[in-house]
Amino acid sequence: MAEDAGVIAVDHTGFSVASLEEAIQFWTEAMGFD
Repeated sequence: MAEDAGVIAVDHTGFSVASLEEAIQFWTEAMGFD
C-alpha cells in the first residue's frame, strides 16, 4: 500500500474570478499583497 507523502509546500495556485479589477483590489488591500 502506498504511503501518503503529505503536503510540504505550495508553489502556484489559480483562481477564476468574475472581475479582475475587484480581485486585484481584494488581494492588495485586504490581504496586503503587491
